Amino acid sequence: MKKFDRIMAAVMSVTGGAYLIYVIWQLWDRHARPEFYAVGSAPWYTSMEIMGLIAAGLIALEMVVYMALRRFAERADKQKNAGKTEKKDEEP
Repeated sequence: MKKFDRIMAAVMSVTGGAYLIYVIWQLWDRHARPEFYAVGSAPWYTSMEIMGLIAAGLIALEMVVYMALRRFAERADKQKNAGKTEKKDEEP
């Protein structure tokens, strides 16, 4: 179970890290080419807001999958352990 926890934590961290890198890149690009962003009708930070909502939704989905898989694994472990205790009771 610890390995699964580490994998899911890494997946969620990569998603957050990718968004952070995107924001840094957008800020740098805005500083490097302000005339490009002045031409647009929407504010320059609109793309960061949209990507933030997408990243938040993706992380929420990853958390739901994580909780569902964790619950499934706990139930499987319970059933597996319940079968072992029944066999021990029958042996003597």
